[in-house]
Amino acid sequence: MLLSDFIGQGEVVERIHDLDKSLNFLRMLLFLSMVVAAKLLHPGIFSWLGSETFNLGRKRGFTDKGPEEYVLSIAVLLLFSIVNVGVLMANHGVFADFGSPVLINLSLSAFVITMMLTAINFFQLALFGIRTVFNAHFVDFLIYIIMLGIGSYLVLLAHWFLQPSLVVVIQSVTYTGLVLVFIWRIARLLFKGDLIFRQNMLLIFCYLCAAEIGPLLIVGKLLTNLV
Repeated sequence: MLLSDFIGQGEVVERIHDLDKSLNFLRMLLFLSMVVAAKLLHPGIFSWLGSETFNLGRKRGFTDKGPEEYVLSIAVLLLFSIVNVGVLMANHGVFADFGSPVLINLSLSAFVITMMLTAINFFQLALFGIRTVFNAHFVDFLIYIIMLGIGSYLVLLAHWFLQPSLVVVIQSVTYTGLVLVFIWRIARLLFKGDLIFRQNMLLIFCYLCAAEIGPLLIVGKLLTNLV
């Protein structure tokens, strides 16, 4: 009797397979594989990006490092950022009434990032005569886009695997950190930009408003109205 009570009478045990958690785990692995792929394409990509983050305005030796050799790794990291930002936007309910919110938000994310990259290159060429794609400021901007992707990835992981109370904390800390870094970037470019662009502060401020601050405010207003 004791043994039968312990092992049961052969009742059918229903196991409910949580498909959403399985899909979230696969998404986590897919997004992480992009970071691994960037590392495999160029093992020194993250150390190089980290060093350039703190070297804005110190152009000596920048072109000697051959920044173009990192283009494939940076492209993979940009794809990582686009995918994560798009999925995060979909999780927040943007375009929730449409049939495929993830694809729509991925498209919107790709459009926004492409628009900002194009605007930055155009204004640098028109205002400052900078014709090299991988100049110090452009790399600094790419680093921030990649940081957006990493922040989105952390928030997604919290949404997928953690309790709601922890999700709120991680989301608040991540968003606050990204905003502070953006403000720090703008202030640094405003006061140190003359070392890169060789122009006065007023022209640099107009450039930052048109190429970086303006697009983000427009997109933020758009998303606020859609959520």
